[in-house]
Amino acid sequence: MPSINSLLRFLLEIWALIALGQWGYSLSDTFTKYLYAIGIPLFFAICWGVFAVQGDPSRSGQTVISTPGWIRLILECVFFGLAVFSWYQLDKPQGAGLIFILIVIHYAIDYKRVHWLLNQG
Repeated sequence: MPSINSLLRFLLEIWALIALGQWGYSLSDTFTKYLYAIGIPLFFAICWGVFAVQGDPSRSGQTVISTPGWIRLILECVFFGLAVFSWYQLDKPQGAGLIFILIVIHYAIDYKRVHWLLNQG
């Protein structure tokens, strides 16, 4: 049974993808805004799903491209960091602050996974 922290992580991922899509949409006044709004979150969703650590307890344990734990952790930090940045760029500092606090809470609760990731070559 998934934990509350797993649900929090899932909601953070969705919130981050929405932020990246809205930010992408705001980058242009032409038709390309639709491409950015779809393409930027799609790129990160693909990276999120493809680059994983074999046996990651927070996922199915399966991966397309086996990735060292420290690289996966960097990928997650970049993804969530860009979500915070996106909210600031969209002039929504409360949203940026809230998602930042929730990300810190998530990783604090999941400190064993962070430690596990850092020990995966």
